[in-house]
Amino acid sequence: IPKRTVITASGANVNSSRGRYDRAEPLYREALEGQRRVLGERHPETLATLKSLGSMLARAGRYADAEEVGRRALRGFGEALGVDDPRTVASLVDYAATLLLLRSPEAERYLRESCERCLAVLGPRDPLNAEAMNNLAIFLNRQGRLEEAEKAYRDGVRLCVAVYGEDHPSTLSVRVNLARFISERVQRPWEAETLLRDALKAWRGRSGDERSITTANYLGELLNLLCFSLRCTLYCFAGKLAGKIG
Repeated sequence: IPKRTVITASGANVNSSRGRYDRAEPLYREALEGQRRVLGERHPETLATLKSLGSMLARAGRYADAEEVGRRALRGFGEALGVDDPRTVASLVDYAATLLLLRSPEAERYLRESCERCLAVLGPRDPLNAEAMNNLAIFLNRQGRLEEAEKAYRDGVRLCVAVYGEDHPSTLSVRVNLARFISERVQRPWEAETLLRDALKAWRGRSGDERSITTANYLGELLNLLCFSLRCTLYCFAGKLAGKIG
């Protein structure tokens, strides 16, 4: 590959990671042209750049463009490497996430397929498992299918623990998502409080930093939850009081 193409692709990745999407996109497209000329349309490196372009477009909020690019990348990986190649599975997870953002009617099928393929191809200790499961949980939550969503959130926590351990920031983050869901959607704030207290305790034990932004975020979540729980208690008490007065 020409050195210029390699440098251009690297520059695209750097700008994308820093949120400079207007700079990243032309660099991705220039790199793609160079890779197509030298390596061909179905070479894994060409497809990896195409996948990165799709991910960048999704982060930039251009979901329709991201879906078109992601579909091409997924089809290309499948044809070039087969459906059981880890790079094809990673492309499937990205494409399913884009359909979720696009609120596509096809989202559920791809989200479920991404969960199944991650486990079958990558095994339970790959980080993509937790990402795929969390995306499915978000979809089910949006659909109001709360029992299914809760199971998916809990499966996501279990997968994160298997990959990272109990006190890793990624594990704690999905625990907070589960706590928020339990509090706001199924209204079991007492259970959510326990989850948040455990997450805060684990983070303090890991970081030893009482003044970090993450510690403050956990404390803020816990405070919001306690306020919500108090409001629920007051509303319940007020309802019972009104019934007695009436």
